[in-house]
Amino acid sequence: MGRHGLSFPVYSSPTAQTMSAYRFSTTPETLVISQSGSVLADWRGAYVGDTKLLIERYFHIELPDLRDSDF
Repeated sequence: MGRHGLSFPVYSSPTAQTMSAYRFSTTPETLVISQSGSVLADWRGAYVGDTKLLIERYFHIELPDLRDSDF
């Protein structure tokens, strides 16, 4: 497993080419991409509220809670 404790690669600084290909914006965005390049899941924004719950359910993990100072 990688440093994030997941059994797949995690990329946090995509290249300009990748950002263009997947139409990333300046809003935080999390994508799950298949080995063939298809987008399997997509979440926008910080990991709070419904977004946090959906990501936790998808990956079967528990994310830490964010504090106001984290924004």
